[in-house]
Amino acid sequence: AGISESGTEAQKRTYLPDIANGKRNFSIGITEPEAGTNTLNVATRAEKDGDEYVLNGNKAWITFADRADNMILVTRTTPRDEVERGTDGISLFIVDMDDPGIDVSPIPKHGINYSKSCEVFIEDVRVPEENLLGEEDDGWWTLVDMLNPERIGFAAAGTGIGKLAADTAIEYASDREVFGAPVGSHQAVSFPITKAYARMETAALMREKASWLYDQGEECGYETNVAKATAVSAGIEAVKQSMQAFGGWGYAKEYDVERWWREINLTRLAPVSQQMAYNHIGQHLGFPRSY
Repeated sequence: AGISESGTEAQKRTYLPDIANGKRNFSIGITEPEAGTNTLNVATRAEKDGDEYVLNGNKAWITFADRADNMILVTRTTPRDEVERGTDGISLFIVDMDDPGIDVSPIPKHGINYSKSCEVFIEDVRVPEENLLGEEDDGWWTLVDMLNPERIGFAAAGTGIGKLAADTAIEYASDREVFGAPVGSHQAVSFPITKAYARMETAALMREKASWLYDQGEECGYETNVAKATAVSAGIEAVKQSMQAFGGWGYAKEYDVERWWREINLTRLAPVSQQMAYNHIGQHLGFPRSY
């Protein structure tokens, strides 16, 4: 979204065809050790030097950084204490991941280890000024355009993992018999899963609405946050209750439900925490801003 919406014609010609053909992978370098939920605290610096920018800093929890060809790197070209608004002074750059000044280190994780999350260290990386994505000091709004589809994607992950676990539990509970009847015939087992399923179906509708608004170029921040928050909440509940339906076997690695429990919990933390999503929703509804 960043290149297609804010890139120069040269950037679009260089990158978009290869992205569409699967020949080029990108990662997005936003999060830092001291800038997670509060993106405006990014400390990675970009300083102009002739017709180049010199980049220094480090990022954390960057997905696909280990196999990306390029990264859209979020930096500050003007320190926060020198701008009137916190959203000013942010600039985005396209960097080559094979630059010798970039070091990538995967972070050992609780789950989803088939997809690496990495620390990325940037030391004296020089990029030509034509690698600036959008305008200098005005990259915040380009970044926002990139965050909305990410929230939509995590909403899909929440319901996707949740439904996968629920469908597997329903099949298991329909076959497994206790006291002469299928486990799933007992409403104490079936109702918690069906309630979570109903919530996931509802969340999916909001996800579709958010996707449609985004495709139309309309404002969709409220809808993407609602979709993400509700889908993740319902999906986590679905996996939790699916583990319960398996009984002790839900804790065993023989079945995938324990893995899905580890994996779905990432969705409550990224790309924004559940609490931050509710902050955005509350602000949209008219509550005083608390952050």
